[in-house]
Amino acid sequence: IDQLLNKTAETRLGGSYAALKSHSWFDNFDWDKLLDKQLKPPLLPPKEKLITEEEIKKMEKISKKVTAVIEEEAKNHKKYRKEQSSNPNWDKDF
Repeated sequence: IDQLLNKTAETRLGGSYAALKSHSWFDNFDWDKLLDKQLKPPLLPPKEKLITEEEIKKMEKISKKVTAVIEEEAKNHKKYRKEQSSNPNWDKDF
């Protein structure tokens, strides 16, 4: 966990960006499309689950951090179970 929390990207990633990109898990990944923002996300959350700019500004006005709200809401939700997901294999092609 300490490695993941490190501020230095090379330490956090276990080497360098080049080392990360060359990992076999990314063999068929098109990094150029990622950088050009041409990739479509594998899963888009429903709009009603997204936090709007208006909600963020409202929280800023009352001095409540958005991250605190997210953490609070997360405590009230059931733990994610892949097998109970509406689409448990959404990531099978990755």
